[in-house]
Amino acid sequence: MRAVLVVALGLALGACTDTAPAVAPHIVLVVCDTLRADHLPVYGYHRDTAPALSAWAGSGLVFEQVTAPSNWTRPSMLSVFSGRHPEERRQLRPGEPFPTEVPLLAELLRDAGYETVGVSANPFMTPGLGAARGFDLFVPIGRRPPEDGSRWKHLIATGAVVERVEYVLQTRPDSDAPVFLYVHLMDPHLPYDPPEDHRGFTPPDYAGGFDGAWKDFLPLHRLAAPDVLGAEDRAQVIGLYDGEIARMDAGLVELRALVAEHLADRPVLTLLTADHGEAFGEGESGRWAHGHGTGPWIAGVPLVLHGLDALGPRASGSASVPARGRVPTRVGLVDVLPTLLDVVGVPHPPDLDGRSLLDPVPGREFIVYRAHPRPDQDELAVVRDALRAERRPAGWQLVRDDDGREEPVQDRAALAALERAAGVWSQASRRRLEAETAGTTIEVSDELRDQLEALGYLGVAVPSDDEDR
Repeated sequence: MRAVLVVALGLALGACTDTAPAVAPHIVLVVCDTLRADHLPVYGYHRDTAPALSAWAGSGLVFEQVTAPSNWTRPSMLSVFSGRHPEERRQLRPGEPFPTEVPLLAELLRDAGYETVGVSANPFMTPGLGAARGFDLFVPIGRRPPEDGSRWKHLIATGAVVERVEYVLQTRPDSDAPVFLYVHLMDPHLPYDPPEDHRGFTPPDYAGGFDGAWKDFLPLHRLAAPDVLGAEDRAQVIGLYDGEIARMDAGLVELRALVAEHLADRPVLTLLTADHGEAFGEGESGRWAHGHGTGPWIAGVPLVLHGLDALGPRASGSASVPARGRVPTRVGLVDVLPTLLDVVGVPHPPDLDGRSLLDPVPGREFIVYRAHPRPDQDELAVVRDALRAERRPAGWQLVRDDDGREEPVQDRAALAALERAAGVWSQASRRRLEAETAGTTIEVSDELRDQLEALGYLGVAVPSDDEDR
């Protein structure tokens, strides 16, 4: 599935802050919630779920191995916005805002002269929970599901998000400032309920109980796949998920057209990724959805950087990638912030874990972590190249992480090295937490609670230690 490095252009951009482009580009950060890399044709998927994305990525830079730092939205997005790995025992439960002491991407770009705009369909990425810090304008699109139980996914699908982006760009005051636009899409997230014209991946003669309504998917949160689904149901659920990707792909075409129309005064640098993937019964646990596990179906996400070649020649510095092509070296979502800051010449804040995507190096360790209410249930893995060391009840286990087969690897030296890396991370987490103010909490409104319940984050039939999945 992972291709070798393909050099499409000899042009390379530097990662040094003293080599910023003459004209600061607009920056568009698109986060596709719950999008597995291996369900995209550009990453080798057998279905053509996202043909437009494939074509667009062909003129950009595709990173083939990308590690998300957690199995659910809030810690992953905090890492995207901060360039740091998750902190041990920071649960980020509903009502706990992002830590105010940690500089976030929008703050840093705003201080550097950017106009900062966010449009989010994920109710966890909203102003009340700290996600809007640093944004001049932030538009949340959370919707309460209809009380009559009718279909509602279209209310937060890409089409609805694009409508808000269009309004924001059309009504934007005249300004010479570059724009940082963050867009958070929700199509691949449960419930999978694509419109009829995107249901071509489902079994044609399916007569089971999964038709896209939220109630159909409730059992997936508790039980392992063998206890829930037969082969036909499994094919239907995955087909609906793939249909949501197809719907999102069509909406992304509209989003790119809006950006080209309204942000045409300077080059545009776009970074598209996901906060985490989605499980379909893989691995030892056989679990579905997300909020659990550290395997590549959960932590393996896409990342495409597009528009580097439009920024013009720069001093190459230590950069080692082209403006177009494919990069096989493993990188992580912690690398998003330093990359965008480097490209526009903004100095880094101190104490980052990430580094520029334009200068990837093999052999780095990436943390995948989820804090649970009970510390003994915390999930932790360290990923390096094609290996993953995962902390399990019986002890640490080393497996291959690049193909999803969970094959055990007998390499005591590698396992010991990754365990040591976990210890270093744990010590750094404690140091950071001690330096930060004790976490505050806010009251979760009834409207936000309804939105979170509708997406499966609260109030569904899941184990009590996993209610804020």
